[in-house]
Amino acid sequence: MIQISNERIDALEKMLKLSKDDQTRHINYLAKSPIEIRLDLFEKQREVFYPLSQKYKDHMSPSDISYGALILAIGVTRAIEKKLTQKSFETLSIDEIRDLSSSRAVSFKQKTTRGSHKHEKLMSYWAIVRTLRIDHGYSYERVSLYLKKKHRFSIAPSTIMKKWKEIETPNTLENGL
Repeated sequence: MIQISNERIDALEKMLKLSKDDQTRHINYLAKSPIEIRLDLFEKQREVFYPLSQKYKDHMSPSDISYGALILAIGVTRAIEKKLTQKSFETLSIDEIRDLSSSRAVSFKQKTTRGSHKHEKLMSYWAIVRTLRIDHGYSYERVSLYLKKKHRFSIAPSTIMKKWKEIETPNTLENGL
């Protein structure tokens, strides 16, 4: 673990006006957010970084300023999401309500469309499935049997077929195959 001086930590806490625990909560929020929100957070970080670097360039390193900008961007996003949980939207403009609703829809979609364990494991074997189907001409049943015997992974041929149509059929159309 890297040793960080107390002065550096104190300077970050003073700049952010957040304790270490609050900063950890912000980072955990980032980790749990869907990819769309994460990308938006890094865009906001870029917007916050320049004013912070102008203000603290003599006192802090660029990496500390970048970290601070990320934490502040996460704080702004979390504050906006907290507004959505309020019961009356009279204080919000139409654009703010629209932005809040769309971000909530993205996070809801992310929570409801998580892949199953079997699909994730099938994707880890996808290179093998692709080789067996394209190079060796295996049927879905034979691919399923191969995965069961050689990799101890039991999966229905229909599941392989569905994933194949979902992934490989668009690729063959794009490549003109």
